[in-house]
Amino acid sequence: MAEFSQAFAIDEKLGSIYGLKVVTRDLTYALIRLNRQQEALNYYDRAITATNNHPDLIRLRDRLMK
Repeated sequence: MAEFSQAFAIDEKLGSIYGLKVVTRDLTYALIRLNRQQEALNYYDRAITATNNHPDLIRLRDRLMK
């Protein structure tokens, strides 16, 4: 889990849309499996903010909320 968090922080700092799409999806999947849904949503919100509301990330977050 720590590696995902570190990768997320790097991509967030760089504003890497591709990197955030990949790492956020994998990180949130792991968090949900650990029953940590709110934390997963928080990561999506951070990724969406870092990428200026990228529609792919919004779709992934919305799918997670269902």
